[in-house]
Amino acid sequence: MIFWTGSGLLAILFLIIGVALGTVVSPFLHQVGIHPEEKHGFAVGIVIAGLLCWFVGRRLYQRGERVFVDKATGHEFAVKPSHTFMFIPLHYCGVLLAAFAVYMWINGMPESRKERRNRRAEKEQEAAEAYERELEKFAKPPNPEAVATAQQAATKKYPELGKADTQFNRDFVALYTKYKAEGATVMSKDDWPMLVADEVAAKMKRQ
Repeated sequence: MIFWTGSGLLAILFLIIGVALGTVVSPFLHQVGIHPEEKHGFAVGIVIAGLLCWFVGRRLYQRGERVFVDKATGHEFAVKPSHTFMFIPLHYCGVLLAAFAVYMWINGMPESRKERRNRRAEKEQEAAEAYERELEKFAKPPNPEAVATAQQAATKKYPELGKADTQFNRDFVALYTKYKAEGATVMSKDDWPMLVADEVAAKMKRQ
């Protein structure tokens, strides 16, 4: 809920005006050869809003001040008007907006929790992909002789592998084709035929 007293709601109006002026200023700066980032345009707009809050707020407080006299003592005392937004005097809203503008000029708009999660997930994905690429650089191709030996051992262990019309052979070829297309790390090992055959046997046992 928004709370304000007097003309405190002007803070919202000034913020809207300031952001609108900031969007107008940015294209003008581009035309004269200055190329600020998007966050700088918003920061300029918030500075404008802060200045409006400060000067208008001070003016309202000065013009609305009333002086009363205590009849009992004869002392005079001044009562200033109340122009607050969310319990903050209007001119102090200008100070807060100026501080926020400095933050925006440096860092841009604060991110929401969802945006932070998405950005973190993107960075983790990029790091994982970079790590995989580095591994690929150092990965050695399998030794053809060792692969042939592993192929013979797999065929001896699983005789159905050597028969072209068996389910075992079809599953082996399908899994091999899948891993080859994906660039799976298992295909870089010298004994990949035995590893793939063992995986096919394990899947068939579970079925």
